[in-house]
Amino acid sequence: MTYSLKSIRYQGSDRRILLQNENGPCPLLAAANALLLKGVIELPSHCVRNSVASLEDVANVLANRAMQNHQTEAHFVDELMHHIPKLQYGMDVNPKFTDGCTGYEYTSELTAFDMLRVRLVHGWLADPEHDETYTAVGNKTYNELVEWIIKGNEAGTEVEKLQKEMDLLQVRQASLVAKDVSDESPQGTVEAAIVQEDMVKIQAKYDELSELATQGSLMQNFLEATSHQLTQYGLHVLHEQIHEDELVVFFRNNHYGTLTKRNGMLYILVTDLGYCNAPAIVWEMLDVIDGDTEYADSDFKPPGAKAHLTSGPTLSPEQLLAQASQNDADYNLAVQLSKGDNGSISLDAQEGDLMAAATQASLRDYHGMGSGTTSDEPTDPQLPKYQRVELGVPVGRMQTPAVDQTPGQTSQLAALSSNDASLSQVDADHLLAMQLEVGFDTVRQNDDPSVHLARQLQEEENQLARQRQHQTTTTHASSRVPVGATSPASRSNCLIS
Repeated sequence: MTYSLKSIRYQGSDRRILLQNENGPCPLLAAANALLLKGVIELPSHCVRNSVASLEDVANVLANRAMQNHQTEAHFVDELMHHIPKLQYGMDVNPKFTDGCTGYEYTSELTAFDMLRVRLVHGWLADPEHDETYTAVGNKTYNELVEWIIKGNEAGTEVEKLQKEMDLLQVRQASLVAKDVSDESPQGTVEAAIVQEDMVKIQAKYDELSELATQGSLMQNFLEATSHQLTQYGLHVLHEQIHEDELVVFFRNNHYGTLTKRNGMLYILVTDLGYCNAPAIVWEMLDVIDGDTEYADSDFKPPGAKAHLTSGPTLSPEQLLAQASQNDADYNLAVQLSKGDNGSISLDAQEGDLMAAATQASLRDYHGMGSGTTSDEPTDPQLPKYQRVELGVPVGRMQTPAVDQTPGQTSQLAALSSNDASLSQVDADHLLAMQLEVGFDTVRQNDDPSVHLARQLQEEENQLARQRQHQTTTTHASSRVPVGATSPASRSNCLIS
């Protein structure tokens, strides 16, 4: 599970916030964003660099925060780590409707907010001015209200049945009274007394169930009238109980958002992925209980007319995560090159292999071990794909790659190539090294972090060529053997160190 990141400004500082994924505005997202905006937690550098954070990254940051708040209560941290994976999907909360904006039935999941020191609030409150409803709801939680509504509906069905029974008993009672008036028999008087007793019992049960049905109806009407889970009275209480610039988690319609108060107005952080590339859309004003609201920018001011237009396609968290591994590899290479540590060993080894191959090619050509005359000889398989040279061509007449060369490189290559007939073995090797270096420059110019290393390699190769020239000065002092000479005597008298 991953979350895309968005950069915003909050109270004069740059902050990164998490954006929604397929799980929507979950409690984990809202709590983490509250702490990120406060500046009490920070995401790892690789998350910021790649603009994506995994669930593991977020969980570790939150766990560290909890440990800072409860250093001597490790079991609380263990409990938090147990709940964090669940918080990415949602959380069962049971709000109370007459106990203020923080009134909830206690559950173990709520301890996560206590440990992170972030308040969980709601605005689903009954108005005390509505006496009957307020009394019916009382201190009940949402779950208790639902149970009462079910009982009230069942009571309403029973009341209808009892009403029919009472109607029949009333008819029976009226019939007995009329019979007693005409007959005055003792049996009729006893039967009338039994009917009267049944009516009293049924009436008592009827009154009890009617009250339950009435209460259930009031509760049901309240839930139906507040199905958006925010009341005008609740909005008023939120304004009163949330402090200026405080960051809390706001529960509504089984969604969780990051809520703050600025200049007496309430704002919810916009975390919809569709606004990832809309920097001017940061907050949504919470000023009505239903209907559309207004958006605001980082300064809590109305955005411009074109603020809703995104600046480009929005990548999903999964797409960003797929790019992260390559970005991390590039970043690590750049860090190694900038620090000059062992990260350059592989490039140095590659350069060494290249120079060894060039020396072997020169030796084969000099001693007649290769064909030396044809240009269709296979290239040396040990050379990298973009560094292979035509080993069949005499060293002094190799084709210089068609690349951009520095003035120094151009003059040196031209001077050596123009007098190839008189090239010594050292000069031929030097020419080959310079040609290979030019090829390296072209490839590495496309990789900015390696330009500095390429220059260092060039200097090292120049020094190597000078050392070889010094070592063979004595051997070549009396005569210079042309490249490609086939005389056995020459081969026996010429030594190459």
